[in-house]
Amino acid sequence: MKKLNNSGIIHHLLLIIVAASVIAAVGFTGWRIFLSNEQSANAESACQSWSGTTSLADTINKYSCVEIQPGTYEISKPIPVFGKKIVKGVSGKRDQTVLKAVAPWQTTIGDGILNVFTADGFLNIDSITLDANNIATYSLVSMNMNVDNVRLRNGTCSALGITGKNVTVKNSIIEKSGYKCGITGGVPVGAGIYGEVNKSANGTYDRFLNPVIENNLIERNFGPGVDINGVWGGTFKNNIVRYNSDWAGVSIYGGSYWNISYNQISHPATKSYQIYHKYCAGGPYGKKSAALILCQDTGKDGLLTNYNTVIGNKLSSNYGILVIGADELVKWYAPRLNTFKDNDIFGSYYPCADDLKLKQWYSDTNTWTNNKCGTYNGQPIRF
Repeated sequence: MKKLNNSGIIHHLLLIIVAASVIAAVGFTGWRIFLSNEQSANAESACQSWSGTTSLADTINKYSCVEIQPGTYEISKPIPVFGKKIVKGVSGKRDQTVLKAVAPWQTTIGDGILNVFTADGFLNIDSITLDANNIATYSLVSMNMNVDNVRLRNGTCSALGITGKNVTVKNSIIEKSGYKCGITGGVPVGAGIYGEVNKSANGTYDRFLNPVIENNLIERNFGPGVDINGVWGGTFKNNIVRYNSDWAGVSIYGGSYWNISYNQISHPATKSYQIYHKYCAGGPYGKKSAALILCQDTGKDGLLTNYNTVIGNKLSSNYGILVIGADELVKWYAPRLNTFKDNDIFGSYYPCADDLKLKQWYSDTNTWTNNKCGTYNGQPIRF
């Protein structure tokens, strides 16, 4: 034990006196309240363990955090999530912890195994597999969510539906979805990730949803790996997109202010093309698939494809980067003011194609710098 000198003794006595004064001032009741609040906070931060003996929907909406134990659990109807919730599996057991949609299933236009459709709801989800089992429209669909280390698979329309703001998807696997998107008003195939803006009650669109999609593996989906319809402000970074089907690995329609950087996008070189927007099909070498397509065929409702930044990606398909629009109708109905820099498109038959010719619309153009387009100056074929 260290021996205290006089100054140390005096210092400790002063501390004791101050502590005694505080206790006298607040009383033991106040002190007990402090301890009670601390214990309450610790209790709230703990996760409720769940292993199938009670209703999962009731458990999620009763507790702020639910930890699902390893196992495969059959889910026969969509689970709505209200409030701010954490749903997770046991760390390291993502593929052993499965929520699987089974018949009879309540199909709606936006059903997923887990759903957040209220503005005040927020879902944090990690270390779990959501298997839509080719029954549910989505594995997961949400306005507000943080997805980390999750496997999403077998959604009939898409694995993941982005319908609102505050969506982050990282370190996850998005796979084997979109083989049949035959809901009311639907289309034959879907995508791995599908993002769309819903019209507000006053008839307008707030397109700045700003989703963040980073460090994911997006593969083997029956449609594009990623299909963006009118969503603005997204980040798509450090993803691997491969072995998907239909017209593109990544398709941006009517989307502006996206940062698409440092991804590996490898898409089958086929004669598949964009069948839902006829002016976005084709290119200088005919109707073929693309690794990345930027498409605009209108100027209405904010469906513009401008101010996107595409940097440092490796892309391969028939077309590597295809920038295309309906300038046959109106000269500025084509993606404009986009930046393409340091992309490697050597693995493509037709690396870079741009539908906006120089001086086609005043000074507006797309900027191409230091891309490996297979041409002597790294510039695209303009058509």
